[in-house]
Amino acid sequence: MNDQHWGQTISADIVVIGGGTAGIGFVASLLKRDPGLDITVIEPSAQHYYQPAWTLVGGGAYDLKHTVRPMSSVMPRQAQWLQAAVSHIDPQSRLLTLDDGRSVTYQNLIVCPGLRLAWEKIEGLQETLGQHGVTSNYSYQHAALHLATGRRPAWRQGDLYPAGHPDQMRRGTAKSLVPVV
Repeated sequence: MNDQHWGQTISADIVVIGGGTAGIGFVASLLKRDPGLDITVIEPSAQHYYQPAWTLVGGGAYDLKHTVRPMSSVMPRQAQWLQAAVSHIDPQSRLLTLDDGRSVTYQNLIVCPGLRLAWEKIEGLQETLGQHGVTSNYSYQHAALHLATGRRPAWRQGDLYPAGHPDQMRRGTAKSLVPVV
């Protein structure tokens, strides 16, 4: 399961870039259908963050500590895990270059590397994030910020409901979902 350091060039039938929820879920699904597949997952992080639950954390309905696990505990056993980052993709040659200089050849490539948060693209956000009630459910560090301050989104207090929410339907009211913290 862990990086085997097979030398300069590694080959696999299927290579998946990204060990997040999409990558791991895709690999698990493939291996369930055919456990004999030769799959390599390239993921630099030693931790797996289940980001979809961070919205629940922000709403006070889920514990943040349950959203992070060691990558080795979620990586399917039949897959090879290379703990590295891809620095270059050459689709014509079906060749990947890793940040440590190794090369990986593949027959099929699945690309699901996740995203890079670009806080700097919004003027003033980097300086304000984590202060004055400014938070994000896209960040492990900030997902539970309102819990630390004792503030909860207004919908938890029964003030606002998303469209189609059972309480909204019972009351027959149509309120906007605008969190008030």
